[in-house]
Amino acid sequence: MTTPFPSRPLTPAQHGLWVTEQVLAPGAAHHLALTVRFPDPPDPDALAARCARLLERQPVLCSRVDPDGPVLAPAT
Repeated sequence: MTTPFPSRPLTPAQHGLWVTEQVLAPGAAHHLALTVRFPDPPDPDALAARCARLLERQPVLCSRVDPDGPVLAPAT
């Protein structure tokens, strides 16, 4: 996997979501549940490799909001 991106300020939309989570009780309002059905059983190694490539192309998927920031930081 590539090196994580450096921490950076939240966008205005991200900051708004962060403020909402701070003011209201934290919850799952912005979580996304997804079910994927495959026509045939997937090859676990191939699936893991494709997920790794996705995370390399979209590093924000490996990020978290740092509570001390608030900034977008690499997930640990």
